[in-house]
Amino acid sequence: MSDIRNERTEQAIRQAMLDLLKKKPFDCLSVTEVATAAGVSRSAFYAHFANLQEVFEALARGFHNTLRDLGVQLRCGADAEETGMPKRPYCMALRDAGPYEALVKDPHYLSELKNVLGDVLGPWAEQNIYCATGIGADQASALLLFQMTGCCTAAMSCNDDVAWEKTRVSIDAFIRAGLGGLRQRQPME
Repeated sequence: MSDIRNERTEQAIRQAMLDLLKKKPFDCLSVTEVATAAGVSRSAFYAHFANLQEVFEALARGFHNTLRDLGVQLRCGADAEETGMPKRPYCMALRDAGPYEALVKDPHYLSELKNVLGDVLGPWAEQNIYCATGIGADQASALLLFQMTGCCTAAMSCNDDVAWEKTRVSIDAFIRAGLGGLRQRQPME
């Protein structure tokens, strides 16, 4: 199969899952259902993806590719705005996820966030702003996951845009204060 044909088939499968997630949760989908919606056979599905989880992770990675770099992400507020980057902060992207809306609203998204970020967490944690505070990469990864899941939960639970803006400002201040506290504490022995 040509590369263009492979990409079209994979895109059709990803789009079919996004369309189906608008109607029912990930845990209720089947390979047959996704393949049928994509207009491909089950064997064609399996030629591109090992299972539905791989499709979900591919979609989540696509969504995360629309976001700011994690280093900028974690500085939030003014530091993030100074970069002039065209990509949006995570919490803002969650509130206006565009074609990924059904994905980020699905309960499976939050439970799979660590897997989705797995390729990024380890290498990033070794060189991130948390490590400048004297904590190790494992703790930095845990704090990043804590921040991302917390932002996701808060962003998705606030229905009013004005209330969300106030909440976002408070969360940004909380994160900056937490990072400041980590920088001031003595390294653990």
